[in-house]
Amino acid sequence: MKKALAVLALGLSLALAQGKITVWTHFGGPELEWLKAQARAYEKTSGTKVEVVEVPFGDIKQKFILGAPQGQAADLVVSIPHDWLGEMAQAGVLEPMGKYVTQRYLSDLQGVAVEAFTFGGKLFGLPAFAESVALIYNKKYVKEAPKTWDEFLALARQYTTGSTFGFLYNIGDPYFNFGFFKAFGADNVFAKDAKGNLDPARLLLGGEVGEKALAFIKDLRYRYNLVPEGVDYGVADGAFKDGALAMIINGPWALGDYKKAKID
Repeated sequence: MKKALAVLALGLSLALAQGKITVWTHFGGPELEWLKAQARAYEKTSGTKVEVVEVPFGDIKQKFILGAPQGQAADLVVSIPHDWLGEMAQAGVLEPMGKYVTQRYLSDLQGVAVEAFTFGGKLFGLPAFAESVALIYNKKYVKEAPKTWDEFLALARQYTTGSTFGFLYNIGDPYFNFGFFKAFGADNVFAKDAKGNLDPARLLLGGEVGEKALAFIKDLRYRYNLVPEGVDYGVADGAFKDGALAMIINGPWALGDYKKAKID
């Protein structure tokens, strides 16, 4: 399952009229420098001042929802994951973005990305990029990625010892589990209605597909003894950074920390 991230706005029209835009971002390092460069370029061409403010990723949603009604939120946020959109839109703190873009611009984007930031028939975010999870392995233990489930399970069990783990991941998070459902035939989480909108009343993860996927996830813990009780994102991520874990399911946001930890 891909997670799309986008730019979204609150009261952008008013900010533009007043000649100053405040941007919240969780970016750091090269990404932050890129964003600041874009802000400087926009200032030169538009005459509108752009203030870029760093906000920790985990604080953005709640700070925006609570601050917006008081006039204490940013005009733009770069960026948020699409699964925050519904809550923020229902809180009434987002401005629809459709009037700021052309159909030509939208037609150049992946339809699934535009759909991810559409809520109640309105576009609330401009897709910036998409990311997904994958199997990441430590070459100290695994020389090349396993090509079959049998190879994967054999490696995971081989390196599950008293001092190392073969495979861990955030087993309690549906986002990290969707790949297993996909492997057993799930097309999506929800079906679509006659208008092409996702229908939350029609879940596609049940039936034979769901039974097989959940059985495999259950076996990871109780049959193969690979993901013990108490393992969450922090535990798995920490074990990989410590060099005690052979394989993990995680996303590209974690790679920087793994490189800093000198994991190959």
